[in-house]
Parts: sequence; structure tokens; C-alpha cells
Amino acid sequence: MRMACAKMATHNMLPFYLLTGLPLSGCCPEDVLRWLDAGMDEAALAAAYAQVSNHAGRLLDLLEDGGRDAWLAYAYERWAEAEDALFLRILDMLSQENAAGAKHALSGAGRRFLAAPLMRRNGYVDAGGWRRTDGSQK
Repeated sequence: MRMACAKMATHNMLPFYLLTGLPLSGCCPEDVLRWLDAGMDEAALAAAYAQVSNHAGRLLDLLEDGGRDAWLAYAYERWAEAEDALFLRILDMLSQENAAGAKHALSGAGRRFLAAPLMRRNGYVDAGGWRRTDGSQK
């Protein structure tokens, strides 16, 4: 699973990123949930969360932009469920690290900030709500 993301530069502003391709193809939310249940390592979890989060976000954008049809709403709900499951697994991993002495925030902030420690160490950064690679992946 890989998403295309283009960096855009603007005059006297921070760079911003545009999603330039569909984040997922050949995969459905049920596949993600089965994969999660089968167990995955941390790097695979980060990759899956980045892709699923971006895909669910894109579907939500389409809904908010007036594409309010039943199929789109259903697709968003299913992908949001997969995103929730992945996020809960990330929180579980970070909670286990806290039990071993780490000091990760596990409540209060939004998901993108709570998941950031695991995502960063696996080569993902938050680009205005979209997860993209930082270039360190093989």
C-alpha cells in the first residue's frame, strides 16, 4: 500500500502537501481487519494506519464536499472502522511502552498527535492531516 503525495511550495509560507493519487487499491476494510487480527509488526502497523487514515480522510472530504450518497457514506463508515481498529492497536503499543517507562501522551490530544511517536519512528510524518513518508522507508 502506497500513497502518492506531492510537496507544494508557496511564497513566504510553509510547504503543504496534496494527495495526488488514490491511497488504496485492491484492498477493502475487511482485509485490513483480518490482517490486523493475524498480527503485524510495528512497521506494518504504521504503514497500514497511514494508508487507511488517508483513505478514510479522503472519503470524508468527498462526503463533506457534497457527495452525500448512501454508497459513499457506507464506504466511509467501513474505512473509519478499520482506521479505529488500527489506531487502538497503536495506542495499545504506546501504552505498553509507557508501562516500561516511556512517557507517551495517550489522551487529550487528537489522533494525529497521539499516534505521532509510533508513526515518526517508522518514517511517517503528519502533513496537515495526511500521513506521508519522510523518505526513510526502504
